[in-house]
Amino acid sequence: MREELTKTQLLILADAAGIGKKASTYGASWNDLRRFARMISEREIVRLTDEEVHEVLDENLEGGSLVDICRAIEEALIRKNT
Repeated sequence: MREELTKTQLLILADAAGIGKKASTYGASWNDLRRFARMISEREIVRLTDEEVHEVLDENLEGGSLVDICRAIEEALIRKNT
């Protein structure tokens, strides 16, 4: 069963598809939109393994705030899914 994508996840995918932010709105060509739709329909989001999460935690726990740790996990997810 597929989970619904959040707005943030959609924006990350839009950026990966080449749909850039222009004048506070997202604008795209038809080819950009087709590529974006294909990415969403064909691709499952790959999750981090427990080991990968622990690696991120180990690298960021000392001196890092909870927000820093969340951002590091988010960055690891983005790297894994692009």
